[in-house]
Amino acid sequence: MGELLAGKSAIVTGAGRGLGKAIALRLSAAGANVVVNDIDPDTAARTAEEIRSRGGVARVAVADIGDEGAVETMVATATNEYGRLDLACNNALPEIQLSELSELDVEYSRSLMSVALLGTAICLKHEILAMQSHGGAIVNISSTASVRGQKKTGFYAACKAGIEAMTRVAANENARKGLRVNAIQAGGMLTPALTEMFLQSEERRRQMSERVPLGRLADPEDVADVALFLLSDLARYVTGTVVTADGGGLLHTDGATG
Repeated sequence: MGELLAGKSAIVTGAGRGLGKAIALRLSAAGANVVVNDIDPDTAARTAEEIRSRGGVARVAVADIGDEGAVETMVATATNEYGRLDLACNNALPEIQLSELSELDVEYSRSLMSVALLGTAICLKHEILAMQSHGGAIVNISSTASVRGQKKTGFYAACKAGIEAMTRVAANENARKGLRVNAIQAGGMLTPALTEMFLQSEERRRQMSERVPLGRLADPEDVADVALFLLSDLARYVTGTVVTADGGGLLHTDGATG
């Protein structure tokens, strides 16, 4: 595993905690030199320090990915520190607020879009520019909310569906440059954010786990392994694809799993 990404450099956005942190740690363990991005300097620094404590190489790039200048600086951190950028995982997301569309908070929705959708587009722009001369691989993090039609997820779901659409477009535009772009449609996961929102009680955690055919919610490492695969040469013939990693959750119907 430690040789899979040997000599590669990678950016992971939103890597201060949760899934982004798990991906940064996994890429480092596979040999990549990592730029750890987060808007929170303290959490980014802790992730970078954990990578270093395990023998890896990491640099911190504090940036709001909705700010194009900050994203340019983040990408420059990779190219200046490591010589070039080979890999990127766009994961950053602000705090999620759920509401029915009839109760839409317009200002919050603008801020969500500026990071989740526009911010991902800005990252794609500058990652592609940094990779187009030599190729590379990019993974965008989406959610099964994009296709579920769950109540109260409307604008969040729309942003994630937009990320999947951009993934396909970016893959098509850049395939002949040796640049692969894919997305992961993640299901319920035991991240700090999801725990704070939905899983405060053991009963609620049990109920959500029972809806997953594999019988449990994902650990961040489960999805991080999918990101590692897509970013590695093991997925060298995979591009423009949205990979669902939800333990079979999209298969669920009441009573179907006993």
